[in-house]
Amino acid sequence: MSTETGFNTDWLEERFQFDSRARNAVVENHCLTHFPDNKTVNILDLGSGSGSSFLYLSQKLPQNQNWTFVELNPLLAEASLNRISKFAAIKGWKVEKQPNTLVIETHKKCMKIEVLNHSFLKLEEKVDLEKFNLATAAAVLDLLTESMLYELLELLTGNDIPLLATINYEGMKFNPSEPGDEVYIDLYGRHMQREQPFGRTLGPDCLKSILAYSKTRNHKIISGESNWQVGVKDQKMHTFLLDYMAGAIPEMLTSDKEVAVFEQWLADKRSRVNMEGLETTVFHFDVFVS
Repeated sequence: MSTETGFNTDWLEERFQFDSRARNAVVENHCLTHFPDNKTVNILDLGSGSGSSFLYLSQKLPQNQNWTFVELNPLLAEASLNRISKFAAIKGWKVEKQPNTLVIETHKKCMKIEVLNHSFLKLEEKVDLEKFNLATAAAVLDLLTESMLYELLELLTGNDIPLLATINYEGMKFNPSEPGDEVYIDLYGRHMQREQPFGRTLGPDCLKSILAYSKTRNHKIISGESNWQVGVKDQKMHTFLLDYMAGAIPEMLTSDKEVAVFEQWLADKRSRVNMEGLETTVFHFDVFVS
């Protein structure tokens, strides 16, 4: 199902298992141990999407939690609350759902979610930043321009809010490798970085920009890889990946001949997927900025 801003909820559901397995344990531990004395942690989830950060991290944190989901797409935000409600019900937790609000009680803690249907840029205009202990962002930072990223980091660090940013894209590799792989993977990354009305997005250069930022600021940054390992049996994920490449790469080609060569490469990759003969590593990184 696609929402009005183009997010495919089936894709978000499928990627959750890969995201969860890929998260970097060292980066995650720095986050989880950052609040040893807090009985309650107030969390700002930037671009909360289908609620995956909550589903993953809420069970890792032992404290009571107040989450503020910042999600521009109201349909996606509503879908996230429904998804979390179903998950909590399966766990046997007490759930109280109201418009844009969810309260979950387990036998150990209470977790409250409030949804803010707004862009997470210019946060200071919409929320009281002084109350937050943590900001999270999953598969988000690589979609920003460098100026947007730096403005966000300045805003968070200026308010002493640490940031856990996970599953940011860096590249991919196919196994077996074939002629054309490097070219099309590079074009896919460049498509992510294409000039848009609001500027050039970071895509695979996201970590480089974060590290460049850290050199000019007195902040601690812990980073590490969080790569997807897509196996021969993961045909659905492979189909998603190739479909995204099929939609993006022709926009970067300049002739019908180049498009025809790409389409043959794509058909060969799909054939390998169908025969359970393709493995793919999708390179990501996680980072904790404090």
